[in-house]
Amino acid sequence: MKLTTFLLLIFFVVGCNTKHDDESRQSFLDDCDVVATIEVINGDSVIVCDYNKLKQRKNVPLDELLTDLTILQMDNENDDGLIGSRLARNIIGEEYIIIFTSGSIPVKLYSKKGKYIRDIGRFGQGPGEYIAVDNVSMDEKNNRIYVLSFSTDRVLVYDFEGNLHAPIPLAEEINYGNTIIVDPDKQELIVTKSPWVGGKHVVWIQDFEGNVIQGVKQSDYFSEDIRSSESTITRLQTPNIEFFSLNEYNVDQYLYHYNVEENRLVPKFRMKNMEEHWIFIYELPRHFVVEVATSTSSGVDGYSTPKMIIEKHSLKGCYFDGFVMPEGIVLDHYDLLFNAYYGYFGLVDFGSYIGEKIEEVDREVLSPENRRKLENLQQTIEEIPLDDDCSLLFYGKFKQ
Repeated sequence: MKLTTFLLLIFFVVGCNTKHDDESRQSFLDDCDVVATIEVINGDSVIVCDYNKLKQRKNVPLDELLTDLTILQMDNENDDGLIGSRLARNIIGEEYIIIFTSGSIPVKLYSKKGKYIRDIGRFGQGPGEYIAVDNVSMDEKNNRIYVLSFSTDRVLVYDFEGNLHAPIPLAEEINYGNTIIVDPDKQELIVTKSPWVGGKHVVWIQDFEGNVIQGVKQSDYFSEDIRSSESTITRLQTPNIEFFSLNEYNVDQYLYHYNVEENRLVPKFRMKNMEEHWIFIYELPRHFVVEVATSTSSGVDGYSTPKMIIEKHSLKGCYFDGFVMPEGIVLDHYDLLFNAYYGYFGLVDFGSYIGEKIEEVDREVLSPENRRKLENLQQTIEEIPLDDDCSLLFYGKFKQ
């Protein structure tokens, strides 16, 4: 493979005038119908969206969701730095970026300019190795990276130089589809666990020695005959610890918040009148996003399933195809929010695919500044040799 010898950082700052008064804030949903109601379930207020009331369709402006947006060309000067996968998961820190997937690449550490630094750990079944990566937590303050593997009874611990440290034993063995939240000051770990037949807890807090401090029993919230469970959706895009189970026939299940003080799952949102078997539900600071799930296969791109967005304050909502950038590019990828965590939107894709999206943009409706930015991005992509595709990372903080 011919490798490029340059690294380019492109910043697109999306202007924001964040208003704290939700009553006066304008929204792209202002002219949409009210599609949800607030119901009281066992004393808890829950937003319930009626699928039959969703009528309108429009793209979601990213500048209404994010305080800023950065487009970063990731390092491809050597083979180790290549991501080699579309839609890889990403963790954005103050100084570093981590990229990982479930199984195609090891955990990769980059600078905030996209420069590849090193792999963290490697595939295998020996000490410090993982068979597949389930979740990653990055602690820049204390120089620690925590890696959760599939089918494991421990959390692997590394420093930013890639050195292996003593693992954290888990109170329960896990399969896959889980999330860890690390509190190094308290020496505690919160685990959200995908429900499985015979499972004990779906959420628990433990110390670094593997002792359970408290936990939520799976049997209190999920049926014992649950057929299949793919993942817990805990992305921490708000200060809350949200919990939604991606499993078969989950269309009427709740997205919960884990109340640490009361040690219970508090219902916050659900859909009704849906006939699909599987859905994703994501919580953003001001919205809930719902997408119909489908089976995917390796090497096949272009999946598109219905997406819905519901505003928490107004209870208005609509269908949408994707998130539209100020430069007119529509990011309409399947499972658009699955790969981003900790208050950030993040999406990784190949430059060649983004180049195809650029060709679809109606440049006549863009401002001169956004048209210039679009042309600069297109030129950057076109200058990369065809046999040396690059990965682009789109990321930005969600407005709280």
